[in-house]
Amino acid sequence: MKKKKKISVRLLVAALFCLPALLKGQGLTVNFTQLNFGVAYENAPDSLLLTIQNPTANAITVTGIKFYTTYGQPAFSSQLTSAFSIPGGGSQTNWIKFSPRHNILHNTEMVIENDGLRGYVSVDLIGQGRYSKSYYAATENNSEELLKTQLHNITGIGYVSLGYNDARDEMFMSIDNKRVNGQGASQNTLECVYTGRLAVGYVDRTDCQTNDNFNTEHTWPQSLFASAEPMKSDLHHLFPTDDAANGARGDNPFAEVTNPTWSNGGSSGTNTFFEPRDEQKGIVARAMFYFVLRYQNYSNFLDATQESVLRNWYNSFPVTDRDRTRVDDIQAVQHNRNPFVDYPQFLERIRSIVFTSVAQTNFSYDLTQDTAIFGFVPSNTAADFNYVLVNNGNTPIDISNIQLTHPSELSFTTGGTNSTIQPGEAHNIGMHYLSPTTDSVRAFLSFHLAEVGGSGQQNVSVPVFVNDLIFSNISDVSKESLTVYPNPVHDLLYVHSSIPNSEFQLISLEGKLIDVRSNSANTTIEFDLNGIAAGTYILKQISKETIQYSKIIVY
Repeated sequence: MKKKKKISVRLLVAALFCLPALLKGQGLTVNFTQLNFGVAYENAPDSLLLTIQNPTANAITVTGIKFYTTYGQPAFSSQLTSAFSIPGGGSQTNWIKFSPRHNILHNTEMVIENDGLRGYVSVDLIGQGRYSKSYYAATENNSEELLKTQLHNITGIGYVSLGYNDARDEMFMSIDNKRVNGQGASQNTLECVYTGRLAVGYVDRTDCQTNDNFNTEHTWPQSLFASAEPMKSDLHHLFPTDDAANGARGDNPFAEVTNPTWSNGGSSGTNTFFEPRDEQKGIVARAMFYFVLRYQNYSNFLDATQESVLRNWYNSFPVTDRDRTRVDDIQAVQHNRNPFVDYPQFLERIRSIVFTSVAQTNFSYDLTQDTAIFGFVPSNTAADFNYVLVNNGNTPIDISNIQLTHPSELSFTTGGTNSTIQPGEAHNIGMHYLSPTTDSVRAFLSFHLAEVGGSGQQNVSVPVFVNDLIFSNISDVSKESLTVYPNPVHDLLYVHSSIPNSEFQLISLEGKLIDVRSNSANTTIEFDLNGIAAGTYILKQISKETIQYSKIIVY
């Protein structure tokens, strides 16, 4: 077999000029630039069908479909979760799902990432979340202080104060009685929420109190509200305890206890603090937050420190089916509910229980593409590129001073003027290239970003490449001699080449050498990309026979 000659840069450029004009025109398109789901309930998600079209002659791989979070979790998702290829002239249908956790209006973006040379595609997503429990209808689209006010009002509507004796009777004989409440006991059985100790076989509440030494725990100490009604008998913060545990807790605030002077069954305490066992921690947190919103912060018992501890327990020990059943049973006699049991996510929309709750300003944006690569554009041929910028914060962003270097060759088709980007919206910057030559162009797209009405400004500069040797040919790697997988890659990148004694350079778009590896005969080498920033990189293979390039996408 003849040994291959090293390919010169001049020959490679000439070869590029002979490539068919496959990179002209538009890239991926969609049949809808906006998907409006209308109303969807938390227990009944909705889906809409989106068609992604590839009008070009080349296959394009959708490398990812990006969604943005609402209170930490995305409300929208894709049926297709892994990369997929769309052949030239073909299309791919994809169900987009709307599954709201919050009863608020969701307005966000979906970005279709791909390895084509015409940029990404954004789709506007809109949907109204609604809760199936109409009890909370008034809370729709509310947050912070307004939500606190609505929850206060709702939990007071129709409330029936049972009185302390009747409330305790309900708790001992029905609501927390394991024989009655579906927990399977054959005799009247009560469990201390702090120690797990059982009272078994009692006849009535008085019998349980006298002979089994059981008591009633007020999660919010009744001494702080002078044992007044209706707080004293509100079952949402009353629980059965044994006498010793009830006394050990006293009226101490909740905290993480490190050096206890008392402990039993997983609970522990000191003279100043009390920590319940894990089984009760989430329940305690939800009872405390309910009490403050239903009534008030009596004696300022709940301070910022205690709220922080309770929030941690709230999230670490989620609501159980037993918790939900207890709320149902309480509503049957007391005619109100604990919203933090029904919808724990309410707390995500309340930044502070103790103080006036105001949402923290989040000036945040996503530069979805770290570079704009037009690839090879034949002479006297136009090409377009769509750059997507997403406001993924909660405050409007002004974009201004949008400029392109090389204005004689590059111009704006859309998005080139000053604008305000609302939260959840995308700003698409369309760039147009037209030149009578095939000279390499390395330009910059630049703009300023600033919070509307705020201080500070972010200056952004995005590299733009046209007819660049590397970026024009990076997709044309010989599959026979070089295999790169997986791509896109998150952590470990594997490279296999049939050409031995090659050097492999991982290079950033700025030209920085990230890592170097070499191979022996017919071996697979590994790049550890943990800790490397997400974005586009170039893998360069250098051997006596050839120089090859491959585009690597790190996510």
